[in-house]
Amino acid sequence: MIEEAKEKAITAWAGHTPNAPTLNADDLRVVQINTQINAALDIASVRNTAALIADDRTKIESLKNAIADLKSEL
Repeated sequence: MIEEAKEKAITAWAGHTPNAPTLNADDLRVVQINTQINAALDIASVRNTAALIADDRTKIESLKNAIADLKSEL
């Protein structure tokens, strides 16, 4: 018996009869886990944001050029 305890093996006659598994409806429900994939972006808002970014970049570039011109005059 001590040898079986060392090996962590239980014989069939010393074992226990397992309980039958119980199933609940909550255990078998379908849950959506990929909501970030299915969340569609509004194409118009993405295009508007891209246009605003491009507009801001041109403004920044024109300001850089104006600063460079003013520095050259000094």
